[in-house]
Amino acid sequence: MTKRENDILTRLAQIIPKLPETKQERILGVAEGMSAMKETVEQKTR
Repeated sequence: MTKRENDILTRLAQIIPKLPETKQERILGVAEGMSAMKETVEQKTR
């Protein structure tokens, strides 16, 4: 993981617990979707 990615995750870890539950769920959904797309792209490039 790059330093930039680590910094982003650190900031998110501080911010997300302060958000309402509905916003937390939305962010989690977006992150899961991005992860699934990354896996799909990686599988296609193999």
